[in-house]
Amino acid sequence: MKKSFTLTELLVAIGLTSLVSGAILGIFLSGIWAQRRILATQEVLDQASYVLEYMGRQLRLARKDDLDGKSCLHGYKTNCEVSEGGRKISFKNFDGKCHSFYFQDNKIVEKKEDFFNPLPLTSVKINYLKFKVSGETQQDTFQPRITISFEAETKEKNPTKLKFQTTISQRNLDVVY
Repeated sequence: MKKSFTLTELLVAIGLTSLVSGAILGIFLSGIWAQRRILATQEVLDQASYVLEYMGRQLRLARKDDLDGKSCLHGYKTNCEVSEGGRKISFKNFDGKCHSFYFQDNKIVEKKEDFFNPLPLTSVKINYLKFKVSGETQQDTFQPRITISFEAETKEKNPTKLKFQTTISQRNLDVVY
């Protein structure tokens, strides 16, 4: 007599194989989804780190506007000026040229005096950008401090929103003269 499998045994084997294959496929797909989410978040973190470091370096090296005929700012001996409800900061850079960072079209944008067009610094979506300045004039005795805060989000179906904030001060001492 030949040994063989019954129909019930074959159906149970196929069912168990399907369940195990489905579980493995589910784990694999969730791993791919998690990797995409991590890569999107990493892109936001990389760009945020770059833009904060770049803006921080430029703002730390800013010079007082000495009204030498090419004034960038409205105040006398002012270090920087915030406008557009805190969404734009203008200053005279280390070369003595007008320089600004601002929020436009969900990007952080840089405008330099010698640039023809503004240059976007980010490619990820920025939801808001805010500058807050304290100690920027000669009427106080504080070292100028600039707080930069913004929110960025990942490019996904269900985006993750990340908030960033840093405070910097000028490298040169703000002495009264």
